[in-house]
Amino acid sequence: MVSRNIHPDTKAAIAAGSFCPVVMVYLDWPEGPVRAHSNVGPIQWQGHEWLGLGKFAGLSAPEEAAGLAQSAASLQLIGAPDEVDAYLDSPIRGRPGEIWFGVVTERAGNVLIGEPFRIFAGYMDAMRDTIQAADGGITRVITIDVANGPSQRLSASLFHTDEDQRRTHPNDTAGRLVINSEARFERLSWPE
Repeated sequence: MVSRNIHPDTKAAIAAGSFCPVVMVYLDWPEGPVRAHSNVGPIQWQGHEWLGLGKFAGLSAPEEAAGLAQSAASLQLIGAPDEVDAYLDSPIRGRPGEIWFGVVTERAGNVLIGEPFRIFAGYMDAMRDTIQAADGGITRVITIDVANGPSQRLSASLFHTDEDQRRTHPNDTAGRLVINSEARFERLSWPE
């Protein structure tokens, strides 16, 4: 059972069993939008050209699940050329990013079947430039984290008092009613 609104042609291609997947990524980069996909060659979609990164791309997306915890996707550019150095200091934190899944006509193809559907949306968070071991040598990997909610580091508050609550919500009694509730709970004893 698929809970997403998937284009009928895309759904039929997936249901057929032997399909050719493509992952498409949109990043709202400060110097201009980045549109890339996991196959080779360009793909025309939504009136834009999406650049094929092929074997140079990596993706780690979280499972689709309900919960309160923030989840993040990780995008990788493997074997990144020196030309990307000019973009490594770009202020990307908090800018939108989206990941789409689609089906193409052949393994290394660039003709979409139906329409891709979004599998993740969030905001760019951190970017790392590292060197990793690969096939007996080393390779450069640039990783961009895309989180699906506000960063836990965005703001912090150590205390939220009844006075704080009344200042913003004068008629709310929740703060007053929960004062010392933890201490009262610790003293609570159940009848035997």
